[in-house]
Amino acid sequence: MINLVILILRKKKKKVKSAKKKVVKKKATKTTKYNYRYNVGEIQHYIHQKIYEYGWTDNDYYAIVQIVNRESSFNPYAVNKKSGSCGLFQAYPCSKMAKYGKDYRTNYKVQVKFGFEHIKARYQTPSQAWSFWQSHHWF
Repeated sequence: MINLVILILRKKKKKVKSAKKKVVKKKATKTTKYNYRYNVGEIQHYIHQKIYEYGWTDNDYYAIVQIVNRESSFNPYAVNKKSGSCGLFQAYPCSKMAKYGKDYRTNYKVQVKFGFEHIKARYQTPSQAWSFWQSHHWF
């Protein structure tokens, strides 16, 4: 009887482990309704690496994460149906990003470059951009 209970518990444990692995895979890569794939962790890691090139801090990284999460949920293919703004930072018009790369609609690295340059020119730091965003819900 005890051996049977142990065997049942082991099987349940294996099922839980495999279920956890499936959840992790779903979180790592997302797919849009048009089947474009993107990896949120990869985008966040890239952003974190690049902030130091601008002399920004980890607090500024937090601010960028907050802005991008609210603007596009880290979806580089995001397009606002009403305004037509697009990308991680919701550039309007979308073509503003073209000067940073021809593949601006699909390349998150080009979109990050655009977003950083926009923040630097208009707000100086991501923390100041985030402060503005909190008051106006756009930046």
